[in-house]
Amino acid sequence: MLSKVLGAVVLSAAAAVQANQLPLNRQAVHPANMTRRPMDGFSLKDGKDVFSPRAMLEIPRPRAGVANFAGDLAYVPVTQYSFENRT
Repeated sequence: MLSKVLGAVVLSAAAAVQANQLPLNRQAVHPANMTRRPMDGFSLKDGKDVFSPRAMLEIPRPRAGVANFAGDLAYVPVTQYSFENRT
């Protein structure tokens, strides 16, 4: 009996969450009704003061650290990609 009640509560909660995700006006999200804005002034920038996608890929990425037995030190492996070496 309790499992049926819990199952009904879970199903009704799932239906409520799903109902909240539906748009109020379905025509507003239809692709035919969407307009594209022109990107006339857009351009990718490069320089020392710009965080570019290339710079983002070349930053060092630390992995999960492994502590020593005493727990006061950790070994943290770091990987880094280089566009120059392709590694």
